[in-house]
Amino acid sequence: MRLPQPGDQTRTYLPKTMPVGPNRGKPVLPGFTAPLDSTVMSGAMQFNEGSDGKFSAVGTITPGTAARMREFLEDHHKQIAELHLHSPGGSVSDALEMARMIRAEGISTVVPANGYCASSCPLVLSGGLYRTSGKNAWVGVHQIYAPAPSVGTLQRGMADAQTISALCQNLLVDMDVDPQVWILAMQTPSASLYVLTPDQIRRFELANGRRPVTAPVLRPVAES
Repeated sequence: MRLPQPGDQTRTYLPKTMPVGPNRGKPVLPGFTAPLDSTVMSGAMQFNEGSDGKFSAVGTITPGTAARMREFLEDHHKQIAELHLHSPGGSVSDALEMARMIRAEGISTVVPANGYCASSCPLVLSGGLYRTSGKNAWVGVHQIYAPAPSVGTLQRGMADAQTISALCQNLLVDMDVDPQVWILAMQTPSASLYVLTPDQIRRFELANGRRPVTAPVLRPVAES
C-alpha cells in the first residue's frame, strides 16, 4: 500500500501482517531475528532483549500481554532504556496497563523506521517518557471493537465501549499526548486505519523527541 499523505490517510487495517509498498523496507527490531511473517504478527506479543538498553515488543497485544510484560520488566529491572514497538495492536485494556507501566519505569518508546504500530499500539507508544517514530513508520488508529458478547445487551456493549474510550482519552492526557488522536480514532471504522502523518505525530506529541540511550544498569548476580 502507498504511504499516506495529508488528506489521503485511510487505509485497510491489517491485523495479521504489516503494510508493504514501494520504498519501504523492514524494521530493525532489537533482539528480534525471526522473519516478520503473519505467524509472528498475529501471534501473542513477544518481548526481546537487544543490546545497549534497547529492547523490542513484536506481535499482537493479546489478553494477558500486560501481565507478561510486567514479568519481563521485573526480570530486566532498570535495564530497558528504549522499547521498540512493531504491533498491529489488540487488547485495549492490556495496552492501557502497558502504557502506564512503561511510564512508571521511565522507558522511552520507539516505532522504528518502516515499523507498524496500529490500533491499540499507539496507546503503548504514548507511555514512553520520550517517544520517536522513524521514517516510513505507520502509526494508525481506529475505533475500538470487540467480539459480540454472548450475554448482555447492545446498550451494555455501548456503555462498555464508551467507558473504555474514556480510559483511552484519560491515558493520552496523562501521557501529555493530544487527545485529538482519539477523536480521529473514533471517526475511523474498525476495519480501516487512520494513519497519522509525521507532522501529526509530532504535533499531537506521540513523538516528543529522543534522549541519549544510556548503558543498562545490570542487576547484581546473587552469590551461590
